[in-house]
Amino acid sequence: MAEQIPNSNDAEQSILSCMFLDNACAEEVLYSLNSDDFYSQTNKILFECCQEVYQSKKVIDIVMITDNLKAKGNFEKIGGITALSNIASASASSVHYKQYIQVLKEKAYFRRKIEQGRALIKAGIGQDRQKLYHIDKEMEHDGIQTQELQNVPHIFADFIKDVHMKKQQGKSISGISTGFDDLDLYIGGLQKGNLIVVAGRPAMGKTAFALDLLRNASQNMEEDHIALLFSLEMDRQKIATRMFSAQSSMDNCVFRVDNKITWQNVIKRIQQECDEFEENTQNIYIDDTPGISLDEIYDKCYRQQIKTGKKIGLVVVDYLQIMGGKKTDNRVMDVAYLSMGLKNLSRQFCCPVVALSQLSRANERRTSKKPELSDLRDSGAIEQDADIVILLHREKYYYPDSDKGNISEIIVAKNRNGAIGTVELAFLEQYTTFRNCEK
Repeated sequence: MAEQIPNSNDAEQSILSCMFLDNACAEEVLYSLNSDDFYSQTNKILFECCQEVYQSKKVIDIVMITDNLKAKGNFEKIGGITALSNIASASASSVHYKQYIQVLKEKAYFRRKIEQGRALIKAGIGQDRQKLYHIDKEMEHDGIQTQELQNVPHIFADFIKDVHMKKQQGKSISGISTGFDDLDLYIGGLQKGNLIVVAGRPAMGKTAFALDLLRNASQNMEEDHIALLFSLEMDRQKIATRMFSAQSSMDNCVFRVDNKITWQNVIKRIQQECDEFEENTQNIYIDDTPGISLDEIYDKCYRQQIKTGKKIGLVVVDYLQIMGGKKTDNRVMDVAYLSMGLKNLSRQFCCPVVALSQLSRANERRTSKKPELSDLRDSGAIEQDADIVILLHREKYYYPDSDKGNISEIIVAKNRNGAIGTVELAFLEQYTTFRNCEK
């Protein structure tokens, strides 16, 4: 049972390590956390020791911590100098301490819920109405609070500072570039805290488009950021192969066992392209767990941050309607829960989240086959929660003789902070990738 209690020893040790490295960081950690936010008894003792050292106006370092532990008889209890050295080296820098604070706050929150649940059971068995009332009130007001409130001038000043910095860096958009120039002009790149829904009927290229966004964005993110793809439909090897084909303009069919191309020629081409491919995709991580739930996605995002020591720069989910989790008899409510959860994910990790979605067959009953917002399948909540909705349409799929050829329409059907309209991209089917149209 103890192994199932929510906790993260890695995050606990990393936050303590950050406190040893940076006293300014330690001050904010001490303000944000308390000893109950630590699950490990050893880590809890060390945090309380840091509190005492800080309150005595001394520097929080191994020497001061050691003295305090020995004075309290806790030095050997926590594992001595070996344990202290391991914790001190758990983090190379204090740059990610805010993420660790968030992890600890959330794990502590769930531990409290477990305790409150046990107390509810006990009070229910004892038919103690008064106790039940107090527990209900406690649960109602118990949340995860890590951010201080700011007034409007402070918020506006931070925004201007951020825009000024990007201007100085020569950036023309505020978000991460999609790699598609005209699309960037409409949406300003992939923005932090935004839920971007990409929808289309089968064979419109949703996954190809998402992989292009992923690959292009990973090249335009800051160095200390990573991108995560949760693929519920396609396995990781096929995804990696598609991404290689898209970047190298190498036909997908060469990777089939029954292809007629000399395998040595394929290997030679791979060797020529592999260095650039590895450089462009090394910060992209793929999880292909079928039916992964919203809670599992949150957990894996946290774990990957801690494991890599990097921030989440982009999350892509392919696709929304087949995500797992608790199912009810109301499909609309289930999908609404998932779309709101993905929106919250974008806010919590301060990153853009791209979620692929199905469309209904309504467009196929219309004269014009172009999709509309109302075609979003299963729930109007997707349209409501999304900051941006992009609909994919390929005229050639419905009318093979169309003069549109390989041109695909990228319809920005909803844009909470900008204009709507249509962008044309070339869809190269043999490489399963989109490209900017030549002008």
